Order: sequence, then C-alpha cells, then structure tokens
Amino acid sequence: MENTLNKWKILLAAGCMVALANLATTIVNIALPSITNELNIGLGTAQWIINGYFLSSAIFFVIGGKLSQIYGKKIIFLIGVILFLLSSIVAGITDNYLTLIFSRIVQGIGFAFTLSLAVIMATLVFPEHQRGLATGIIVTITGFSQAIGPFMGGLMLNYLSWHWIFLVNIPFCVIAFWFIYGEYPRDTRLDKDTSFDWVGSILFGIGLTIFLYGLNTVHSNKLSLTLTELSIGALFIASFLFKQSKPGKKLIRLSIFRTKDFSLTLVARSTYMYGWAVLLFVVPLYLQNILSLTPMQSGLCIFSMSVMIGVLSPLVGHLVDKIGYKSPIFLSMTLSSFCFLLMYFIPNNTSFIFLIFILFTYGISASLNIPSTMNAVITSLDTDDISIGTGVFFTLMFVSASLAVAVSAGEMNYIANHYLSKAVESYNLAISSPNIQILDQIVTGTKSINAIHNFQITNASELITIAKKTYFEGFKIVMFTSLLLSILGTIASLKLNSRRKSKG
Repeated sequence: MENTLNKWKILLAAGCMVALANLATTIVNIALPSITNELNIGLGTAQWIINGYFLSSAIFFVIGGKLSQIYGKKIIFLIGVILFLLSSIVAGITDNYLTLIFSRIVQGIGFAFTLSLAVIMATLVFPEHQRGLATGIIVTITGFSQAIGPFMGGLMLNYLSWHWIFLVNIPFCVIAFWFIYGEYPRDTRLDKDTSFDWVGSILFGIGLTIFLYGLNTVHSNKLSLTLTELSIGALFIASFLFKQSKPGKKLIRLSIFRTKDFSLTLVARSTYMYGWAVLLFVVPLYLQNILSLTPMQSGLCIFSMSVMIGVLSPLVGHLVDKIGYKSPIFLSMTLSSFCFLLMYFIPNNTSFIFLIFILFTYGISASLNIPSTMNAVITSLDTDDISIGTGVFFTLMFVSASLAVAVSAGEMNYIANHYLSKAVESYNLAISSPNIQILDQIVTGTKSINAIHNFQITNASELITIAKKTYFEGFKIVMFTSLLLSILGTIASLKLNSRRKSKG
C-alpha cells in the first residue's frame, strides 16, 4: 500500500457500510407495522419487504466474493454502494409496496457486495500490527449499529415517517463511495485464471428463489402448487450441488464441509439466525399491533435486546481468544433455547418488564454467538479455505433468515386463520366481509387490534379478546419452531472442539 493512502478514511468508509448493513436488518422491522398499516398490506406481502432483502443477500454473498477475485475488491464494493444508495432513494420516496419490495431486493444485493469486502478492505490497509485495532473498531461499529437501529427507527417513526429509515442512508453511502473511490488503490493481484461459474450461480439463484417463494406462498397456494414449487426449487439446488462436486469452474468447494467444526458451526449459527430473524420479524408487529405500543416504545423494547451486542461483542471476542469458541457458542444456544421457551409460554397479558427481560437475555446470547461463530469459521478452516468458508457462512445465515420469515409467516397465517374461522363460527359473530379481511390482518399481526373499534358492532371488546387469543395460537407455534431449532443448534455446539484450532 502507498504511504499516502489514508487508511482512516477507508476505515470510515467501511464502517459506514457495515453500519448501514446492520441497520437495514433491524431498523426496517421496527417500521414494518407502520408500513403495513399505511400501505394496507397483509402478512404474506409484508414478509417480502424483509425477505426480499434476506433472499438477495443470500444469493449474492458468494457471487460478490467470487466477482471480487476476478475484477477486484474496489470495483465490486463501489458497485455495491451504488446499488445500496439507489435502492435506498427509491424505497424512501415510494408509496407502492411492489416498488418497495423491489428496492429491498436491490438493497440486499448492495449489502452482499459491500459487507464482507468492507471488513477485508479495512483490515488490509492497516499494517499487520494495527489490524487487530481495525478489526476491533469494525466489531464495535457492528454492535453499535445493531444496538441503535431499533431506537433510531422508533425515533424517526415518532417524529417523521417510515420513508426516512431509507433516506437516512444517502449521506453515508456518498461518504463511503467518495473515500473508497479516492483512497483505495485498484487491485493489482487479480487471479487471471479465475473464471466465474455463471451456470452454478444461475442454478443456485433460481433454485433458492423458487424454493423460498414456495415457502412464502404456502398459506395462499394450493398444496399441489406449493409442493411443485418446492420440488422445482430443490431440483435446481440439487443440480447446483452436483455441478459443484464435479471438476471445473466452481462457486463453492464442497470439500470444506468435511471439516467437522466448520459444519457444526454452520448448524449452530444457522439455527441461531433463524430465531434472530423470527424475533426481528414477529416481535415489532406484536408490540405495536397487539400490545398497542408506540413505535418509540417498541424501538426501546427491541433496543434492550440489541444493546448487549454493542456492549459485549468486543469483550466476547477477547474471551474467545483465551478459552476457545465452544463454550461461548454452547452458552449462547442454551440462552436462546431458554428465551424461546419463555416466549412460547408468554401470557396474553404479559407485562412489559417480563418481555424486556426475555429480549435482554436474548441480546446476551447474541453477543456470545456472533463473534464466537465467526471465530470458529476462521480458525477451523485452512487458510486457503477461509474466504470460501466465510462466503458460505454468510450465505447460509441469510438463507436461514429468509426461511425464518417465510416459515413464521406461513405458520401465523395458517394457524391464526384456522382458529379465527372456528372462533367466528363458535361465537356466532356477525361480521361483514370487509371487516373479516381486516380481522384476518389483525390476527396475523399486520394491523392494529384497535381497528376492531371501527367495526361498529356491540361486542367489540369480546371480539378483541377473541382476536388476541387467536393471534397467540399462531405466535406460540412460531416460537415453538424456533425453540426446536435452537435446541438442535445447542446439540451441534456440544460436538465442537473445546479449544480453538491453532494455526501453525
């Protein structure tokens, strides 16, 4: 690197994109109740505002990493910043839900192209004796941005509108682009023999999209159509895996899965990410539309969970260096299972303090899980496999998050609507067809339960009680699924090595 290179500007640019990437996964969830109410959309549509981002991120993480090997980290990073900037502008000015979903998909691509490269680029511009400092700053930015996301979201929703959660990205994207464009040198050590696996990328992208689309529409499709979509998606994914097992151009080297600790870490982190995505998707809707909290109160509630990531993650990183990654991962999965057990038994009239306790405890588990699983991936693989392994790690994280949103939305729709139809029939409630549609949105959490007061019926209070009970039937199933997967991750963590693998 040239002596004139301003490493601190590059670190700031990388920090901006790391912060935006983490904000985009938390702040939008706080705004989701406001978006669903303003745009009058149901859970099946609302989930794509979250899932479009997760799905495109999952597909393009590995693709972005591979493209950076061919064309250079700088140009792929800058493309990612431009995509993130343009999609944020479109999302911030639109009042059309289809445009919002499309912009979120593009934003996810920008996120995938910038996040992992930001960490690598920020680290490489520092001399070796300062790289620990640079990494520590990035980890702190990650934790801090995740911590303040819910609070910022609540603040903007309270005084502005949900559009500003996207428009606030604009100055940070401009700073990141300007500093990287002006300060980061063009990559000169590109692998000229590296060619991109376009066929594998297409098979992977199409397969994952169709499979997750089938899961996302399971509540509205006929069973035969859903099974067809899942089968076609699975066929494409199987074709992708078959191609990766053969000689020639590859997107992923499957041999890395033979490393025991790497594969077990993927299980632990994927199951953890499933639960994390469920909480970020379901809890804000629950807080604002069922408990009738304000966006600010909801943001502060989620802040009680995310703040521990900012406080404890850097400290956990030092702890993992000393005792290894097994114990922190196991403890994080155990705490996660405990929290979902409490969420499963949460009463209809739960106290705000009890909910804060659950989310605060889950935040502690997250602060243990994030740095320890990342350390496990890096230290369990050979040096030549780390870049590939990291790409796979992030890809599966966001596949798991996308699955979480799809499955939980399907569970909420199916269970809540099943119990709702039985309740309406049992109590002989005379409800008009338009009000039934609104009630359908209420019991899945996408519309405020207070809308029942506008039904102009004599038994509104009774209907509110029924709606809450109906909602919690679906809520409990969602939390039970997360509990089972968290227990699976706990079992996987028990089989990890007790100490970190030393690199000779």
